[in-house]
Amino acid sequence: AYQIDSEHGLSNDPIGADRYRLDIDLGKITFVHHHLMSMEHVLAMKMKQMYECYTVRRQQRIVHQLSERIKALKSAENKCQTSYEQKKYADSSEPKDLHDRLVNYQNELRQARNQRCNEMKLDRDLLKHLLDAWKEIKDIRRANGYTTTSVKLIIKQISGRRKTHYEQMQQQIEEEIGDEITLADEQYQREKEAYSKLVRQRKLQDTRKKEAKKRLDKKRATTMTTDAADGDYDQKDIAIINEEDIYVPEKPEPRKQDEIRTTILAKYQNAIRPADEPEFLLELVYSEQISTDSECNESERARRHNVQTSSAIFARILINGKIMADTPTIPLTNEFEGHFGQIFPCYVVRTPETIKIEFYEASTRFRSSLAEVYLSIPETTVTSENYQLQAFEFSSNILRQFNPKQTTAVGSGIPSPIQFGDFLPTYLNIEGVLNAGVAWGVQDDVILVPPDYATSKAFLNRQMGGGIQQDISMQAINLSNMKNLIEWIKQSNLDPYDPENAFLINIMKDYANTRGDTNFEINALQHFRLSIDENDEIEQDDKHMDIDNSLRFKLLQARKENLPEFKDFRYVPTYDYLVRKKYGIFKKFMDRQKEVAYGDIDDQQFQARRPTRIDIVRRQGERQLRKMREQISARFALSSSRKSFNDMVIEENIPDIRALRGIIANLYIEPTRPLYPSRRRAEQKKVTNLALTANRDVFILVNVIGALDLPTRRTALEKERTRNASNKDKIDIERLVEM
Repeated sequence: AYQIDSEHGLSNDPIGADRYRLDIDLGKITFVHHHLMSMEHVLAMKMKQMYECYTVRRQQRIVHQLSERIKALKSAENKCQTSYEQKKYADSSEPKDLHDRLVNYQNELRQARNQRCNEMKLDRDLLKHLLDAWKEIKDIRRANGYTTTSVKLIIKQISGRRKTHYEQMQQQIEEEIGDEITLADEQYQREKEAYSKLVRQRKLQDTRKKEAKKRLDKKRATTMTTDAADGDYDQKDIAIINEEDIYVPEKPEPRKQDEIRTTILAKYQNAIRPADEPEFLLELVYSEQISTDSECNESERARRHNVQTSSAIFARILINGKIMADTPTIPLTNEFEGHFGQIFPCYVVRTPETIKIEFYEASTRFRSSLAEVYLSIPETTVTSENYQLQAFEFSSNILRQFNPKQTTAVGSGIPSPIQFGDFLPTYLNIEGVLNAGVAWGVQDDVILVPPDYATSKAFLNRQMGGGIQQDISMQAINLSNMKNLIEWIKQSNLDPYDPENAFLINIMKDYANTRGDTNFEINALQHFRLSIDENDEIEQDDKHMDIDNSLRFKLLQARKENLPEFKDFRYVPTYDYLVRKKYGIFKKFMDRQKEVAYGDIDDQQFQARRPTRIDIVRRQGERQLRKMREQISARFALSSSRKSFNDMVIEENIPDIRALRGIIANLYIEPTRPLYPSRRRAEQKKVTNLALTANRDVFILVNVIGALDLPTRRTALEKERTRNASNKDKIDIERLVEM
């Protein structure tokens, strides 16, 4: 993605400024909650949100619409009921259709009444929470003695509709109670008939089973007296006896009318307005006068100072995670609102995957992240000439806390100190709304969209040109002459792996196949390609196998894992073939591994040899000794990994004159103790054809290839100061070579 320089009007787009442009319009930002808000601000924002919902519900008039729908359904139900009663005993299928329609009307009527009751409860709860929030705001203003917001709730009483509304609702409730009683009686009659039918069927089944059993007993007695063969029983009687018993539920009982009435009245208890309560009309205005700084206390003045100095914000536009532009820093008003009012044209080379806006809080000393919001990718029909600003909500759970003794700011990411109703506890997170719009740019009546859209100019050019790019050098070539075209393709340095050039590469391949040209080559090695060589994979596998089979690697790995046989092993040869010469190192380890893996088999073999009691005790002792050694090693490793304070922090004493005098004395008094490595007498060899003079020395150059376990000596002073600092150890080694 690329952006345009807003100051100079120039674009750094390498493919031209007339392609693939996104216009991002940032308008107004409003914080629903900000960490620098006071408690009065929090309640005012909450009341503002509830008032918007209250206004929308009054405009929609949901309860009135549901009441009208209930009246229409009730009228349709009565007409259908009358028709059904008249044609109830007709021979046609019309009575069944009328009955199904009547049942549907009754179900819809019940659902509409329940929905109206729920909507009335929502209106009542919303009105109650609005009044509670306004009461809390007035209490806070009265307790503080100053005002920080300009909100004011005007309550207007609507007279003349108090008794009328209550009487209408009581009439509708009585009508609903009568319908529910009728439906309960009808349902009871249906359940009673179904129950009677099941009882009759069960009695008939019991009678049939008894008769079948009697017939079978009679035939069995006859068979025993006549010595007839078994299996002559009647299979029908056996099937009747084995039939599953018909389940008969409990006898239904009719619902009591008082119970139905109590249930419906309890449902409408918190939904309808009482007879002595007037109807209110609420209006939220912003006419309250805000107190000046001199009228506020010190904490409120500190909060207002933070709002003026530390609440400025700026937005950062990112497309596919790449920074496109930063907006100028804008201050927030006392209502925590800001205006960007700027359009940012951004150039892209393909359709973006994400468009993200990040908000930062900028102060005089530092800046911090507040929130982020993702904008939707526009359709091709949404251009800079017909787009509209949309509201994008954002939220952030950043924790900001303040000292209540120093400022009145409530912070963010904390539980709300005030809860309305029986709702779950809420958190005061940073929330807000951004008015923004995203559209495709238009230039010379052409929509500048990427080529993957069907309406883009590049897509149409590819469709018309068959995939051939409009190049100046191509216009000078006669396409009818295939030889010139093939020659131009070879000399044009085209990338054979680019999908844009697939058409030309296919032409070249087809031409080579028709001509029988087996020497078809193109400069493909000059271009990037993703290929996997099987030989490279085989070589890598061989290397891994060599490493896994290396005895020296196994030795190092076993010593790193602190295995008992290799824990303190220091003589690690340089090459792998040196380990093979000493293969006996692994013998004890392999024996222990086999014993662990094939312990049961070894026990069986040991028992098969008929060991004596001494052999059994010796074997148990070896096992017990091995377990003790492993436990001690594990405890030692655990204790060695725990560091003490002296191990982590090395405090050296500041040397004084006495310490320096002792060090200087040791340098002169302590005797030198050179280290003498073991010597080996070598045979003297005669040197021929070499002229030596008496006054000349002979120097022999010795190349030390490797050394193992060289002896070192540490002075007593260094042992006291540092134990494990090998880089400070003094190594005094003398190598003597004799001829």
